[in-house]
Amino acid sequence: MQLLMMESGTFIMGDPKARRDEPILDLPAHLVVITKPFYISQTEITQGQWVAVMGYNNSLYRGDDLPVESISWEEAFAFCTLLSKLDNNQYRLPTEAEWEIACKAGSNSSYGWMKAELQIDSFCWYKYNSALRTHSVKSKRPNPNGLYDIIGNVAEYVNNWHFELPIAFDRVSIDPKAPVQGQYKVVRGSSYDSLPIECTTTARFGMRPTEKYNFVGFRVVCVVPAHAPVRDQGTPTPPSAPSDDNGGSPEGKN
Repeated sequence: MQLLMMESGTFIMGDPKARRDEPILDLPAHLVVITKPFYISQTEITQGQWVAVMGYNNSLYRGDDLPVESISWEEAFAFCTLLSKLDNNQYRLPTEAEWEIACKAGSNSSYGWMKAELQIDSFCWYKYNSALRTHSVKSKRPNPNGLYDIIGNVAEYVNNWHFELPIAFDRVSIDPKAPVQGQYKVVRGSSYDSLPIECTTTARFGMRPTEKYNFVGFRVVCVVPAHAPVRDQGTPTPPSAPSDDNGGSPEGKN
């Protein structure tokens, strides 16, 4: 598993066009500060990686290099817990803010580094080029942070609950934490079944933690160990992780 360091920083989270009284499909634009660097997996977790840790595979579309899908948020959480024990590092799902700063890679527009809707074919698998199925990771171009399929292929679970509690969008949010309870978990990134208008850096929807769909997977974050170098001191060596030998409608979904 290849992990890439994302630096700390400040960014505009959400979409300036979103309504502040309806933070469902897109969050209203607000300033967020991430104070600590973190490692995030370069690709969505593949079926080969999943089987190496969990020992089973219920994905609809099969292949070691295909992203794992047809798993619940609870199963993704269990994967992180077990991987942490196997690798002696702390793995978890990204927070929604971590996911978005990694996805946007310095851009604040809805289509971000893709520049416009017409360029999404180069970067993501979506409804009009995917044949309505998953594809091998790293088969499209990465975003400027080096992350593959951060938009498209499968949508991705994050740690946050889907706004069951009020959020103050008029102030700076520092290392925003997920609400401690809710009904739906946030899913980000769009999928092979998404329309072009959904393939943005800000689109979001929610799913119950026990639900499973064949268009949703995940990637992981590794908490940066205390001894890890930062990027400006040279290329960091990411923590190791076990590698495999072969390498209803959700809430808010358009």
